[in-house]
Amino acid sequence: MNSQYLKDKTERLAHFNELFRNSLAMRKVDFDLMRNQYEGDNQIEMGGQVAKRCNVVRNVTYELVESQVSSHIPVPSVTPKVATAKMERNAKNITNLLKNLRDELPFERLNDEDERNTYIFGTSIYFVEWDSEKNRAKLNVLAPHQIVPEPNVMEIQDMSYIFLTYSDTVINIKHKFGVVIENTDIVDNEIQVIVCFFKDKGKISQLIFTDDTEISYLPNYYGRRVKKCKTCGEIVSECKCGSDEFEFEVIDKENLSTNYVGQHTVIPKKSPVIVGGVLQEERVWNDKTHSFMIVPKLKTTKIPVYKPSLYPLVARKNISKNSEFFGQSDVIAMRPQQLEINKLESRIMEKLLKAGVLPYSAETTDLRLSDEIYTRGIKLKNMQEKSLLGVLDLQTSIAQEVQQSERLYQQTKRIVGISDSYQGMPDTSATSGIAKKMLISQSSGRLNSKKIMKNSAYADLDKVLFEFYLAFSTGDKTVYSIDAEGKGSSMEFSKYNFLQMDNNGKWKYYDDYLFSTDVTYDIESDKGQMWNEIRQNYTLGAYGDVSKISAKLIFWKNMLRARYPYAKENIDYLMDIQNSENEKQSAMSNQNMQSQKQAISLKQNEIARNGEVENKENKDEIIENIDKKGGEN
Repeated sequence: MNSQYLKDKTERLAHFNELFRNSLAMRKVDFDLMRNQYEGDNQIEMGGQVAKRCNVVRNVTYELVESQVSSHIPVPSVTPKVATAKMERNAKNITNLLKNLRDELPFERLNDEDERNTYIFGTSIYFVEWDSEKNRAKLNVLAPHQIVPEPNVMEIQDMSYIFLTYSDTVINIKHKFGVVIENTDIVDNEIQVIVCFFKDKGKISQLIFTDDTEISYLPNYYGRRVKKCKTCGEIVSECKCGSDEFEFEVIDKENLSTNYVGQHTVIPKKSPVIVGGVLQEERVWNDKTHSFMIVPKLKTTKIPVYKPSLYPLVARKNISKNSEFFGQSDVIAMRPQQLEINKLESRIMEKLLKAGVLPYSAETTDLRLSDEIYTRGIKLKNMQEKSLLGVLDLQTSIAQEVQQSERLYQQTKRIVGISDSYQGMPDTSATSGIAKKMLISQSSGRLNSKKIMKNSAYADLDKVLFEFYLAFSTGDKTVYSIDAEGKGSSMEFSKYNFLQMDNNGKWKYYDDYLFSTDVTYDIESDKGQMWNEIRQNYTLGAYGDVSKISAKLIFWKNMLRARYPYAKENIDYLMDIQNSENEKQSAMSNQNMQSQKQAISLKQNEIARNGEVENKENKDEIIENIDKKGGEN
């Protein structure tokens, strides 16, 4: 972006208005046509023009789009580029944070919008913002028509600029931004608001404007802004000069006022001074020893302000399309067949409505005829007059139209890779369970590229969310996780965990991680299959002897991780049984030990008594022998 247009407000507004108009003219995508077809537009086109309207629409577009809608939300997976203990721990922490956000943010609702936008329009857009009051990210899904990309650039992060539009009222704009929109007399009238994100000297900036009014301009969109006094230059909380004039200033670093002590990270408020990789030292007088001592030279720790490097917009494409930012729409792919089906269904209905029987009578008869069915009879003067009456059967065949309409329907399904089995409909082409499973698997393979595109978009979205938390979160955030044994645990996510001191003594953020989605997507998307796999492993003895409680506990802990109903209650029940058995075994062990101690004590007492008797007998014998010898002498 050429900065010469950014200095003057008038030139800036004119420049971006021109950019917007040119980009909009280059965006040749008919979103209204796609939406109308999905909603069941009854138009019939002849030669590219709408010739007439059909009476009824067999909306195969709606049916096949809805058949693909999935409620599955990809599971985040983060790995470090450098395998160190700290990086591994941080990667796990990021993964748990993103998993928590799946529950905190309304991802179920967002996914529902995202799925339909993707298949209908070919692209869906996520927009990330930061909610300072709640200290968390805020996420919205934008309709593709709200996005005006830079022409001829396929990826958002490669663009020099990108526009998004929305409608708002004049009074709301005044309330949000304090800007009065002129040239309009109706304050509650909605006008188009244009938001441009652009890159200026490597930093992402934002401009919000209308046709003739600049609403907001942030030259450094992600910059940390603090309110400072114009007179003394101090921040508002520390200003003592009494001035009432303040201004916002972007800061790159902030002083650490107290020592930070986290679960795994400690950052002192005073850091050593290192120059060229050499620790600087100084002489300090020691009052106790009355001498100088050499100590490391310290300075106030300055923490850098993290600035995200990515646009806050993430695109999910249905199918990539060459030289086109917006992906391939399924609606457009099905359009030729849908239009032909409209014609055929209209023809079928027209034939049915005009078909019937036509009564006739001789011109000489004075009998009145009626085309009403079963409501009026005819009186005959004599039976000979019956020969003067009759009917012509005007019924026509619609078999060809029905056959062709069904043929086009099958073509449409093959275009998007959907089979009857995939839709849960009867499929006579598969006569066994294995055959049906193979059909579904082959159909899923056709749709697998769309799943990969969804996973890729979520990985990009996770990276943006991570950068937002590094930049804007305050304080530590507790994140919850489940370990391999199904037990819940909590960790503290803190941006300070990602700070490290480099060789020059400067603190820097290390955010070099790989973002992807969990490879267990397919199995986790089918809970029933997952549960069956765990049951089979248990039955085959993979967890140990099936008769033992330890094996049953492993089984139910795995079922808990697979979100099987009442698994936690079964684990608690088995744990109670195991604890009870352990207590019984402990009691029996203590009883056996006491019995052994008593037996040993009794044996020792018996040995002692026997020893005393033996010693006494020996003593009497010795005395007796001495007496005998003494008498002899």
